[in-house]
Amino acid sequence: MRILIIGGVAAGPSAAAKASRNQPDAEIVLYERDRYISYSACGMPFYLTGELTDFQQIVPRSPDDFQRQYGVKVLTEHEVLKIDPERHRILVRRLADQMLFEDQYDRLIIATGARAVRLPVRGHNFPNVFTLRTPGDILQIERYIKDNQPRHAAIIGSGAIGLEMAESLSRLGLDLTIIEREAEPAPAFSPLISRQIRTCLQGHQIHLVTDATVSEITGDDRARQICFTGREPVPADLVLVAVGIRPETKLALSAGISCGSGGAIRVNDTMQTSQPDIYACGDCCEIRSVIDGSPIYHPQGTTANKTGRVAGDAATGGSLTFDGAAGTVIFRLFDLTVAMTGLTEQQATERGFIVRRADVSSPDRPYGMGGRKLTIDAIADRANGRILGAQAVGAAGVDKRIDVLATAITAGISAASLANLDLAYAPPYASVRDPVTYLGMQFGSDKRND
Repeated sequence: MRILIIGGVAAGPSAAAKASRNQPDAEIVLYERDRYISYSACGMPFYLTGELTDFQQIVPRSPDDFQRQYGVKVLTEHEVLKIDPERHRILVRRLADQMLFEDQYDRLIIATGARAVRLPVRGHNFPNVFTLRTPGDILQIERYIKDNQPRHAAIIGSGAIGLEMAESLSRLGLDLTIIEREAEPAPAFSPLISRQIRTCLQGHQIHLVTDATVSEITGDDRARQICFTGREPVPADLVLVAVGIRPETKLALSAGISCGSGGAIRVNDTMQTSQPDIYACGDCCEIRSVIDGSPIYHPQGTTANKTGRVAGDAATGGSLTFDGAAGTVIFRLFDLTVAMTGLTEQQATERGFIVRRADVSSPDRPYGMGGRKLTIDAIADRANGRILGAQAVGAAGVDKRIDVLATAITAGISAASLANLDLAYAPPYASVRDPVTYLGMQFGSDKRND
């Protein structure tokens, strides 16, 4: 069997490794347009500040590693231009010399990932206007800072990537402004959480411009300021655009492969596309929600690795399936950890749920043991009490609580039953009544002080 894989970041290598373990005698070739494979995009903000001291910590694997360990042939700087499902062939361009050639497959796995969204405004292509998606992007930002010593930076967008990079650029000493078109930063979060993010940013002397839509980026040979309608411009000699990503599906669409309403490739629970011998995994495809089975787009490295494993298994005749995701996200912002899992209140309402909301603020462990405030904001289905989503922010212990809540959402348990979970307790780690316990108590009673 000959298996071709398009894309080598997270999902593609995971698919290649699983396919090789299932069928060691299969011919497996992975094509990647970039020069790097199997890299940690989530680690890039921490490389910029030196917390990750070696670039190899971001790109720990090389094509030779894959060849030695799995017998997989990896061809970097090769761009796949076309998929021909009827002939089971792909058209490839070798970027070094622009040579074109075809390759044949029995099974094809598409792991083309996603691309960063660029602002459709004048000045978006100045050389000091960046996006952050690949190791090459962070190297360009690092080189620009070293060579040009910028003083004023602006980040357009305040999602997880924008906020993580806000910490990184602030730690490097740049005067920083975050620009957000919504009323609060991190608009995917509830106002209760967003307000704490705002307070944190302001406490670290980061300027925040909200309710603002960028009209133009102006400058001479490079960007100098960000302009808006009806307000003063913001100085910026380094600009990071972090307004989201879109699934990279051009190849799939041109091959007649079905995509969902959000633009990502539609797959079944074995990651099979509408073309029987073609599978898709990672950030280019949609998956299903563990809450209601509806299609969702959840571009995360963890999900990419899991869906890649399933695709590699299915392409070699295995029986693994992907059960879906809750939509869990976590990031650090200075001394805060911010996380969410499941549906937001708006998403739940759009799906037809009538929700009940509860929130708690209590220490992650006793104050005498160094405890600090942790806030959880959660929603449940008023009809059956099932927990639908949760968000949390705090200085410590957020990861533990959001993982408990993600598990509860996946298991479909009621929000009130959180009060009876047998969670680990000892004063160095938690209070006798954990914040998750208090959350369950609130959902189980109309009283605010149980």
